[in-house]
Amino acid sequence: MLQAPTRWASRGRARWASWSGAPTCWTGFWSRLSRNRLAPLFAAVLIAAALITVSATTATAERTPSGQIRLQPAAQPVFSVLSLEITPAGQRDFCSDLDGVNDPLDLQNLALEEQHVLRLVMLASDADGDPLTILPPTLSATVDSFGYTINGDTLAVVIDLGEGAVTLANCERLGDLVITVREDTPTGQTYSYTFGFYGMWAGADLGVRLEGVAPSYPLGAVAAIWGTVRAVAGGQYLSSADDFVIHIVITTPTGLEIGNSDAITGDFIPHRIEAPRFTFIDPGQYEARLYFVGRDLNPDNNDQRIPFTVGSGPFQVYPNAITPNGDGANDEVLFRFENQAVTRPSVKIFTLDGEQIFATDQMQGSRIVWDGRDDQGRLVPPGSYLYVVYDEGRTMDRGICAVVR
Repeated sequence: MLQAPTRWASRGRARWASWSGAPTCWTGFWSRLSRNRLAPLFAAVLIAAALITVSATTATAERTPSGQIRLQPAAQPVFSVLSLEITPAGQRDFCSDLDGVNDPLDLQNLALEEQHVLRLVMLASDADGDPLTILPPTLSATVDSFGYTINGDTLAVVIDLGEGAVTLANCERLGDLVITVREDTPTGQTYSYTFGFYGMWAGADLGVRLEGVAPSYPLGAVAAIWGTVRAVAGGQYLSSADDFVIHIVITTPTGLEIGNSDAITGDFIPHRIEAPRFTFIDPGQYEARLYFVGRDLNPDNNDQRIPFTVGSGPFQVYPNAITPNGDGANDEVLFRFENQAVTRPSVKIFTLDGEQIFATDQMQGSRIVWDGRDDQGRLVPPGSYLYVVYDEGRTMDRGICAVVR
């Protein structure tokens, strides 16, 4: 049986009785415990309980004036960034601190572009001189590769973002990088901190543009509508990770969709796609749409829709040859908009060399009239002339008419 020295029991009994006004029942308990010579064992339990601390602590962090990353409070481990390299050379001051958290490492330093590699080397030290062990770091992000090397008090981390990791616009938070260090002391206390890992996609800002869509068409006309996708900013598309599909669709008044699609891979900008050519056989409201599905910096310009109408009768230009001599027969070209869904039609007359000689938007009932004169009221010389019909500034029809004398 263990023999307890009398002075230990007496000292323990005095301290226990004086602690925060301990109740008499506890003093009696201590007396009985001492007489049973179990005081040393109970004292050992109390001492052990006083020494036990939380073995893992998540610490906040701040950057010191010297540039060190310090875990609070003082006397806890300090990390110094020995080097931070991004290859190929990328922007390190691109993203702002989007989550408002003062992370140990500036988030701007970790906004990797796709196909770039981050190499980070850190040195761990302790103000109290306690020996440290760096534990394996973790990265909760999907990347091409994540590796690390621990060499004593030095940690080297390598992150290869690869292609296709970023699915949204720039500065997307992909996950967290957690670094943990343990003091090699009897308590074995650990300290860890977390900071966001951001990726940014450096592809082009692409935009779509519909072409050849008139405000209105006559019944029986043939549509020739196409569209283009081009880089608005940022240059060409970068890689096979940026493959997408482009669509051009014309929707009829009955809801029928007529269109084409192209699957695009690699470096292709600009790209043109044509809608199927078909004859308008139903009057009413139509819509042309051009859009693509894929990653882009600015999704707002990836989808364009233009409505147009098809009239219930053919657009007519008559006659195609005039003799402006004032005899009342074939003195004028009539641009007839009967049964046409137009809002502000206009007509321009050009020579075959492209010189504009006449323009008007003055309607006479449902018609626009050209009497063979230029803008100064002079009769034009005999010959062939090009006419272009517009509605709201967009081309509706064009053709050739002649002036004969």
